[in-house]
Amino acid sequence: LLAMLNGFAERELLDPRAEALLMDSLAACRTADERLDTAWWSVLGRGPDAAERSLWLSDLEGDPAGATRDLVWCLLNTHEFQFTP
Repeated sequence: LLAMLNGFAERELLDPRAEALLMDSLAACRTADERLDTAWWSVLGRGPDAAERSLWLSDLEGDPAGATRDLVWCLLNTHEFQFTP
């Protein structure tokens, strides 16, 4: 878990120099809705529900680059993403 929060995964997925496919896909999105769907499906394998969409939509419209990094970081660190026995 600490590696996810502070280490390799974050650098490799969020650093623009890492040429991560996820960040390239998100950068190609034209709208905030498209970015939300791409992030959710890529990280969690499902789309965002209405509450999740409304929580992030204004941030993604206001600061697309910064909010996209924050969104991916949050999704990677959710209990839903973690692989625990």
